[in-house]
Amino acid sequence: MAVNFGHYGSFQSMMRDVWRVAYDRLRDQLFEVDNEAHFHNCMKILTRYTRQYGDSYGLPFACQLPDMDISCVSFQFGFVGQQPGIGYQLLRYGDKENDPEAYDKGVSVIDFWVRTAMTESGLPHMCYNPNIRGFEPYPHYVRMLADGIEAILDAYLYMRGKGIEKPAWLEFCRKTADWLVNVQNEDGSFYRAYHTDGSIRMDSKANTPSVIRFLVLFHLVTGEEKYRTAALRAGEWSYDNVYSNMEYRGGTCDNSDIQDKEAGIYALFGFLALYDLTGGDRWLEGAIGAADYTETWTYAWTFPVRTPWPKHPFNRYSISGQSIITIGGGADVYMAACSYTYYRLYVITGDEHYLDFAEFIHKNTRQSNDVDGSAGYIMPGLGHESGNFIGQTLQSHYHWLPWCTYVEVDPSSRLYDTFGGYEIADAQKLSPDERARRNRIYDSFARGTK
Repeated sequence: MAVNFGHYGSFQSMMRDVWRVAYDRLRDQLFEVDNEAHFHNCMKILTRYTRQYGDSYGLPFACQLPDMDISCVSFQFGFVGQQPGIGYQLLRYGDKENDPEAYDKGVSVIDFWVRTAMTESGLPHMCYNPNIRGFEPYPHYVRMLADGIEAILDAYLYMRGKGIEKPAWLEFCRKTADWLVNVQNEDGSFYRAYHTDGSIRMDSKANTPSVIRFLVLFHLVTGEEKYRTAALRAGEWSYDNVYSNMEYRGGTCDNSDIQDKEAGIYALFGFLALYDLTGGDRWLEGAIGAADYTETWTYAWTFPVRTPWPKHPFNRYSISGQSIITIGGGADVYMAACSYTYYRLYVITGDEHYLDFAEFIHKNTRQSNDVDGSAGYIMPGLGHESGNFIGQTLQSHYHWLPWCTYVEVDPSSRLYDTFGGYEIADAQKLSPDERARRNRIYDSFARGTK
């Protein structure tokens, strides 16, 4: 037990200090994992379970562990499905590792969504069911929209970098970007979810930060000012309403509009993108605020947890690195998605805490995975979707969803592409000046190399 006394000018400064005092005192030791080997194992999983279903390509919605028995086949544009995101990672991996199967499957996933998902309004469909050979009447969440459309733009940029033009992919992104510009509210916000015709389905505005990073990137790709303006207007609303009021709500599409971790994650992504674009102190302040809020959802410490299954990583590993999903909910591995971003924040600010936290979530989140095959899962690298262990007995569906693997490969690939290694320690071997240079990830657009 520890008692600490302090006096603070704001709730945010108090939260930051109290969290860091507890973190420094209680943080679990770093998990020993080879992140390069883990990345390749995860990509093998995505390659193996991506397949053709009729005229569509994708991964099952859910598979039961330990043997990946398929329990449901349905494709989500983002969120728990992350189909275009996986498509991008597959084509990138296939190209870099000379793996034609991964490359062809990745291209096919992106082609499928571009070919079939666009609606007359400019708002893509969100959920495809191969069993009915059509899209389900699923809400168009702006958070889910952001996941999928960013990935298609990333895929377009990767192919363009290889000298392969994909005009249909760019046009798909343009229709979505134009839809966002057209439906943006006068105050700069967006609603949480829309109907297919663009009318309002859920009128909360808390998810506005989700689409900022896409709008920034599309502005850089096209050079068109209207997308930059839309991103800045969304940023202003998010700064005043999300950051200033700590209203990080509704980031998980399958929960109600309550405070959660992923709303903080997407605010961090959005504010940092605006800082990368403009260098404005206001946006760095917002990114730091979102980062400080978001990391407090993490189990930095550990305690014993019993599992009811003989084959589960928690039988031998710790629960540290897992993070609470939403108020009153279970915990999952989604904090893994942020390791690259927290490291970038360290490079910008020089704050050693962000360096430590980046490495912590880049390693300890892997403890819910069968990282070396010793837990008995059918493939090394597999992990479960989520669970509740506050009673020290794990309660879980004991299944895998595509996002579980995606949020671990995506930051690893970005870390490699930006800093040249799969470990935070690899990036730290660069000189401070070289790290800072590489961290200016949008400079290449100004140079015309992307």
